[in-house]
Amino acid sequence: MNHKSKILFTATVICCLFFGALQASAKLIDQGDQINFKLAELTNVNNIRKVKWSQFMRTKTQNYIELTANIEGKDIAVATLFISSKFVDQVKKKCAGDTCKLKVDSTFQYGQNKEKTVRFLVLHDKSNKPYQHRFVETSMLSMAATSAETVAKGAGLIGAFVPPAAIAGKTGEIAIEKLKAIVGDPLRDF
Repeated sequence: MNHKSKILFTATVICCLFFGALQASAKLIDQGDQINFKLAELTNVNNIRKVKWSQFMRTKTQNYIELTANIEGKDIAVATLFISSKFVDQVKKKCAGDTCKLKVDSTFQYGQNKEKTVRFLVLHDKSNKPYQHRFVETSMLSMAATSAETVAKGAGLIGAFVPPAAIAGKTGEIAIEKLKAIVGDPLRDF
């Protein structure tokens, strides 16, 4: 397998992992659902995602904690949740021991695909108006970087077939453009 084929294969594997994870939670989480997650996920620095967007002709940036929450009493096993770093202390107050429980209510917003088969939650200041794809692309790029590193470590090939930054960046841009076509724009209120 030549270098170009290895890059394409790695990008395909990463995209399949990402879309497979989305499909695993294909039923929609909704207002009134009870979710829980480990406090350790909320405080894990590896879960921090920097989301950038434009609003009123200004560039805004906010850190969000991306985590996986279990959904109680539904066929759906898990949901992806983004919590603004400014809300972490507020959420910690709802934790008992090492578990945090939240009820999905009107304080949450959500993003979903056009087919309404995939939904993620966002807990933040609703006066912030990042588009849905900002969360998806941030999450995907983080997952892609982690997956590529994991694949390389597992193969004992650090630096051997991980694509150069320019190629990896272009592959990521193409994948993100495809994602923008899948995920609708504004976050929605419940």
